[in-house]
Amino acid sequence: MAGWCIYDYDEICYMTEVNFREIPPPRYPEDELASEPWYSVSPGDVFPEEFRHWLCADPRIGPLFEEMHADLLRADYWRALPNAD
Repeated sequence: MAGWCIYDYDEICYMTEVNFREIPPPRYPEDELASEPWYSVSPGDVFPEEFRHWLCADPRIGPLFEEMHADLLRADYWRALPNAD
């Protein structure tokens, strides 16, 4: 099934219903190796920098995507959208 993507549409919601956050820096180097995050995660939290794993996974497309759309990987970009005119 190369080229196919299956998505769970139960996750779709209004952007105003989520909390766009940055992943805080690790407290200790070992934090990044832990099986659980070192930061709190509440229902509705979204971490746009994690989009990189899916949107930039193809090494042929990833660098170009980041060059042209790096703003999509930042929480401040998404937080500003509901307030945009």
